[in-house]
Amino acid sequence: MLFNSNIQFNVKNGAYTLQKVRDNNLCVWEVGQSFNVNFNPISVLFNTPTYDCDSNKSKITIQVTGNGPWNINYFKSGTPNSIIQQDTIHTY
Repeated sequence: MLFNSNIQFNVKNGAYTLQKVRDNNLCVWEVGQSFNVNFNPISVLFNTPTYDCDSNKSKITIQVTGNGPWNINYFKSGTPNSIIQQDTIHTY
C-alpha cells in the first residue's frame, strides 16, 4: 500500500536543512535540501491625508512592511477597489 502524505509543521525564522526521510520499512531517502525561513509580520502605517492644490486631490502615503507583495483592499464611494503593491512605500 502506498501512502501519500503532506506534512506541515511550524518553524521559527532561521536556516534549516532537511537531512533525510525514513519510512516504516526503515528505507531512507537522503534529502540534503537547505532552506531559509525569514518571515516578517505585516504592519501598516499611513499618514494624514494632505491636499495637493496642483492636482486638486488629497494624497495618502501608505508604508507596508512584511512579506510582499501586498493586496490593499479599500472602498471608494461605496465601491470596492484593490491595489497590489510591490513597493514598501507608496503615495495614493
